[in-house]
Amino acid sequence: MLSIIAPCHNEEGTLPLFFNEVNAAISKIKTDHQGLSVELILVDDGSTDSTLEIIKSSA
Repeated sequence: MLSIIAPCHNEEGTLPLFFNEVNAAISKIKTDHQGLSVELILVDDGSTDSTLEIIKSSA
């Protein structure tokens, strides 16, 4: 299993781009390494914007 861990602090403006890029990378990894499980762990570091809500809605 591959775990990708990313801290997030007030990232509401960048999360959509991050999700696009990381999903593309995960797709390539899964294609190149069939059978590999990949998980994305996002850690909200006390954001005061809507970062946490965006993370929750993307699940």
